[in-house]
Amino acid sequence: MYVSLFLSYISIYFFTSVSLIHLYLFFLPLSLSRVSLCLSLYHYLSFLVVLLGSSLSGPLSFSLFSPFMCISFFYLSKYFYIFLYICLFLPPHLWFLFASLSLFFSLFYP
Repeated sequence: MYVSLFLSYISIYFFTSVSLIHLYLFFLPLSLSRVSLCLSLYHYLSFLVVLLGSSLSGPLSFSLFSPFMCISFFYLSKYFYIFLYICLFLPPHLWFLFASLSLFFSLFYP
């Protein structure tokens, strides 16, 4: 229980820090701004899913849900880069749609 709790905190810290880095890159006047925005959306979606799993029914769901989330992050990154190339050619209001689709496919179709 304590190991999964520790892994959850580490994953939350990691994805929050990486999201802040990508948001910082987004505000730089570079051509990578679309990539960094897509990556920050991806990390915030995964961060929200971790928080959702931890707030379902207290510490028990937090300890049971976090190993699944740590494993699914690897699948999420695999599917996300497919959608990242699609998002580069789309208008901005469709980026969130494809980022959420990548989250859906990685969680339910690993």
